[in-house]
Amino acid sequence: KLREALAAEAEAVDQLVETAAATLAEAGHGASEAILRRVATTLRAAAVDEEAGAALSKGVLTEDLEPRGVETLMEGFAGRGPARARPQDRRRERERERKREQELRRELDARGRELETAEKTAEASSRETAALEKAVQKARLAVEQAEARLNAARSRA
Repeated sequence: KLREALAAEAEAVDQLVETAAATLAEAGHGASEAILRRVATTLRAAAVDEEAGAALSKGVLTEDLEPRGVETLMEGFAGRGPARARPQDRRRERERERKREQELRRELDARGRELETAEKTAEASSRETAALEKAVQKARLAVEQAEARLNAARSRA
């Protein structure tokens, strides 16, 4: 019975992991085998930890979970021992993560340059606006003075 229960749990976890992979793919995010293993490990751990299971159900889980104690042993009985990534898989995953980090850094740098350009443009616009406002005030004063001279000339005439 224990093996049957563990097999049923393993099947449910596999289905959930497949659903997660499909959902990520539909959203345009690929999921590596390492990520999917982390999802599966978290699901297995949440299945035996009431508090973690509740957090997962509510969608407020903030970190990966690792099975503790007996549940790790039970995974072995189900023929689902902790997955060990092969060295070449780990290297490939690190290389993908490194490339992704480089892409994000380049994007961040580009956004920083765009921000600098926008700030400079805003400063220049602000200076131009201030100069135009000053010119408008000067023109209004000149109009007022001209009207005053005109009124004075009319009253003398």
